[in-house]
Amino acid sequence: MKIDKRLKDHILNAYKSVPIYCNLVNQKQLDMSLILAEEQYEDIPIIEKSFFVQQEQSPLSPEGTILLLQEKLIHLRTSGSTGKYMDIYWKKEDYKKSMLSLWWYRYLYYGILPKDKMCFFYSIGSREEQCCENNKELGFSKSNLTRERMKSIYEKMLDFKPKWLLLQPSIAQLLCECKETYHLKRIESVQYIELSGEVLSDRLREKIEKEFCCHVANQYGAHEFNSIAYECPHKNMHLMTSNVLVESIQEELVITTKTNSVMPLIRYRIGDLGHIDYDKVCPCKNSAPVLHLKAGRANDWILCENGEKIHIYVLLQAMDYMNQLLDGDIKQFQIVQNKFSEFMIHVVISGEYMEEELSDIFEQCVLEERLKNATYKFVMHNQLIPDETVGKLACFKSLIKE
Repeated sequence: MKIDKRLKDHILNAYKSVPIYCNLVNQKQLDMSLILAEEQYEDIPIIEKSFFVQQEQSPLSPEGTILLLQEKLIHLRTSGSTGKYMDIYWKKEDYKKSMLSLWWYRYLYYGILPKDKMCFFYSIGSREEQCCENNKELGFSKSNLTRERMKSIYEKMLDFKPKWLLLQPSIAQLLCECKETYHLKRIESVQYIELSGEVLSDRLREKIEKEFCCHVANQYGAHEFNSIAYECPHKNMHLMTSNVLVESIQEELVITTKTNSVMPLIRYRIGDLGHIDYDKVCPCKNSAPVLHLKAGRANDWILCENGEKIHIYVLLQAMDYMNQLLDGDIKQFQIVQNKFSEFMIHVVISGEYMEEELSDIFEQCVLEERLKNATYKFVMHNQLIPDETVGKLACFKSLIKE
């Protein structure tokens, strides 16, 4: 694989200045200058989230370390959809740069601009904040998405008159069901819906298009990189080649960031499956390769005894709150629903904690009313829990048959 000089310099600088990569060079006795000069890109080690979770060396560049101390970096934490946590840092200008291609194609394909009014749902916010609003954005917490609250949210959207919605497929499904159940009128202001974060089925896409009568596009991204691929009107997911370099190695996606200078991720195995079509000629005239995702984030649901479903993000949100209280000591977790109101939570955690103490803290962090009376039992492990699949299903399992 050939890479341009700018990316070569980016990779070489990372391996010369970022402690976690410098340590990797010493361990594997790599000559990165020679590897890049001879374009032996496949000889660069493939890394994954557990590598960053386990290593003591900093993943930040010297500039990034200084900016972190000055509190000038954007700090994100991976959502835990793999069951592993990882802190992500961006310079503000790098973050904006990583989003430029996405905004350009939003406008080119669907006429969407940053100034346009939009609605979205968020996983993490202040504990009391169920809704946030400004002149152009209206956001809703994913906690307590009961039928009644979904109706209230839908009605707020009607009043707000957004031009577009940014949703996960599971949330879009709830909105469609809400509209049907309560015979609500269509939000006529909505011209475009962007879906991200989970696998989008053809059947659900058809349902969303029918209920909202607007353009629907799929966007594939991650906190580690921002946008990775974006769907054109001809249903092709074009890679964001200005932001990332994507490889498919035995159908495992391996990604290199091009825009994050303070926390560069070089040949990072993201945990999703797919293959890349380099020869696809698309009528939209975008010459970027087309990504075919085989497995990504799944639509997982907590099953209730009355037949209702609750999205797992309410428990991921509780885990996020808990991890903030514990200063990031939780390194990996897996939630298992044994019974309708009984959950076993396996954790890898640094620091001294009692399992009963963790259960008490977690119960206080659960915001979903329907799960407040459930039983949560923690089991601590000394090492990372092996992934059960290559995909991103390790964070949650239900032993209840639907």
